[in-house]
Amino acid sequence: MKHINADSQPEAVRQFLLSLNVEEEGLIVECGGKVIHVTQPSDTAAVDDIQAGYNELLAGKGRPFAEADAAIRSELGFAPRQQ
Repeated sequence: MKHINADSQPEAVRQFLLSLNVEEEGLIVECGGKVIHVTQPSDTAAVDDIQAGYNELLAGKGRPFAEADAAIRSELGFAPRQQ
């Protein structure tokens, strides 16, 4: 699975991603008539955690990104990120 860090994207892109309402059924993102992303229902809790962490980061508090990333990866059952 490819990991894309939205922190390096323009503010408009980050705000758009954070505004996506991930329903219980999941989410499909299309662009140019092609599906470019599918979010499965099990991702909802992770998205909530990521959004909460981002909001804390914007407020000038919260844990470092690497620590939050490791915790989320562990919760979802993914292997630790290779350095």
